[in-house]
Amino acid sequence: EAIEVRERAYAAATRTGDPIAAATAAISLGRDNLLRNDLAVATAWLNRAERVLEGVPENAGHGFLAACRAFGMTLSGDAEGALREASAALEIAERLGDRDLAAFAGREKGFALAVTGKVDEGLALIDDSIVAAIGGELGPSTAGGVCCTSIETCAALGECRLGLRLGDHAGGPARDGARRGRVRGPADPGRCFQSLANGLAVACGPAAGRLAPG
Repeated sequence: EAIEVRERAYAAATRTGDPIAAATAAISLGRDNLLRNDLAVATAWLNRAERVLEGVPENAGHGFLAACRAFGMTLSGDAEGALREASAALEIAERLGDRDLAAFAGREKGFALAVTGKVDEGLALIDDSIVAAIGGELGPSTAGGVCCTSIETCAALGECRLGLRLGDHAGGPARDGARRGRVRGPADPGRCFQSLANGLAVACGPAAGRLAPG
């Protein structure tokens, strides 16, 4: 139902010539489908958002688009691409002073860094996003998305400490995911990416409509 609402919002914004509203809806739909691990549909919506934002002055939408691109690359196993896009999103967040964007992008950059061998640096960024999410610094939708994806990220990385901390604020599949971490920094990045994708589909997929930015 939430996805249908966003689809109607995108169509309405397109008809009225409101690029910011259209881009926001398209990015939200992209992230909804990423959380469901439907990369093809997600990519199509993110491509629409990119076209809508062409020629529009820099705004948070550009940052959330880059962060969602990073998220999609993470799920498809492209750590270098995810790092590039997440870094760009963080730079936009810093220029705009957008905490929600900074937390989302920081989580994406943290995972990319950790899976490419910079585990401590990556986990520090994820930790910052967790603190922002549970400390009331973010909007409800962004906080929910950061919490859910950070739990599964920690489980995929084998980092029990952060996952359990955040799991105390969650329940159901998300709490279970937080307890799967055992050994810090798995040796096989491919297995790590797959673990993240599978975990997100179980823990976050059903709530996708409530977790997207906007």
